[in-house]
Amino acid sequence: MGEIITGLDFMVTELITFLYLFSEFNLCGS
Repeated sequence: MGEIITGLDFMVTELITFLYLFSEFNLCGS
């Protein structure tokens, strides 16, 4: 149970980080 929660938390963190960097890149590019 704990491992599954940790896995999901890691995936969510990766997704948020990707979206954040993508947004920063778009703002700087435009």
